[in-house]
Amino acid sequence: MERSLTQATGRASYAVGMADVVFVVDTTGWAKAFKRKDGMVGNWMADLAGDVKTVTKLEAPGPGKFPRNRTGINYGTGHMASTIDSAVYGAGFDEVEAHVFVKPPYARYVIHGTDPHVIKPKKPGGMLRFYWVRKAKWMVLPRVNHPGTAANHFMDRGLKRGLRGNGII
Repeated sequence: MERSLTQATGRASYAVGMADVVFVVDTTGWAKAFKRKDGMVGNWMADLAGDVKTVTKLEAPGPGKFPRNRTGINYGTGHMASTIDSAVYGAGFDEVEAHVFVKPPYARYVIHGTDPHVIKPKKPGGMLRFYWVRKAKWMVLPRVNHPGTAANHFMDRGLKRGLRGNGII
């Protein structure tokens, strides 16, 4: 089978969503058994998605990785990387889709970053208690003006590295 999505199909695309990446193969005109999600195309897409998943896990924040924040301290626990998974779907009559996704709801804030925002305690009149690394001490405050976080596009980097590693881009 051809190694290139565009050579194999004439049309191929990929997109990065809130917390997933998707690549699609248009199989118009191919034999039905060949293009099913459990046929040759689906198996190829599943292998490709598995490769992208593996590389994306390497790109995800985690212990021992270079920190992508202003403090220079790595807060990554590896939980987000451990939830990265992949799946292949029949996406209509003539398409096969492969998804690589990350499960925690906070992943979208890591991937897309956040704007500056105010953090307030859940209970009215309550206080926030946290360790501030820059000041190297515990803080107790009624509110915090958070400066926001920079985006970490590890899903996009993982997709591109995975496709490049398979000779597709």
